[in-house]
Amino acid sequence: VGVRVHRYLSSGAVKHVFLASIVHGALPVAYAVSAEHRDDFRHHVDVLRALAPSSSVVQLLGECQDQHVVTQYWKLGHAAGLDATLARREYAAFDTAGVRYGLAMDYVAALLTMHEHGYVMCDGNDIAKLLSQFLITDDWRLVANDLDAAAEVVSHANGTRRLIKCGYRRLHGGDLIAPEQMWPFGDEPFDDSRMPGYDEKIDIWRIPPMVRALLGTTADHGALLSQLANMFARCRHRVPRMRPSASEVWEEMCALKRSLNLSRPFEAGC
Repeated sequence: VGVRVHRYLSSGAVKHVFLASIVHGALPVAYAVSAEHRDDFRHHVDVLRALAPSSSVVQLLGECQDQHVVTQYWKLGHAAGLDATLARREYAAFDTAGVRYGLAMDYVAALLTMHEHGYVMCDGNDIAKLLSQFLITDDWRLVANDLDAAAEVVSHANGTRRLIKCGYRRLHGGDLIAPEQMWPFGDEPFDDSRMPGYDEKIDIWRIPPMVRALLGTTADHGALLSQLANMFARCRHRVPRMRPSASEVWEEMCALKRSLNLSRPFEAGC
């Protein structure tokens, strides 16, 4: 198949992404940065396949010789550029509480989809990085896109679970780092073999700052945050098992959406 590259879109530690013409139109083509990162690249593809079909995850359209992947193209780009996009004249009408709250709900829905399949988002220790893992679709939805660092919590038949660790280095805190991700042995030298594992509740810890970022500073921003305060407090409980599930968060956000009659274009119901 003939491929004609138009322009560069983005890069990360694992892959480069370009906009290219393939048969019927322009689509993103991604490939591994180097042979060293090929396993991570393949993992990204495997996770996309495992989560498909889902409206919460970008659709994998095809592969080429096990080295390139083709996905959907969304001109609005990733969510780290949301504020800049909505500041543009042609999109200013979409800078509403309904649109932004819908995007926040999409984020939680993506977590719910991942958790149902045992996956946890590891690649996002700051807001900008985590936002960049998501794309904004042409109909103003949020879809998970960059999943090469997704880790899998494996559930066994006997009720036990194989937990995860996001990387092999000591984490030094930050708003998105859950307490259980921190080295628990004080001043003792870090030893990854002694570091306890954790599960999908680290994603729940990140929900409040992510929702705040997606809501931005619309006129209803303060009122929405006030309504979400109790749920946010539960998401930030220092004991992981005391945090709600992604499903519980989504249901609570859906109920609030209905009570406030929030809506966005192209959407019917929660």
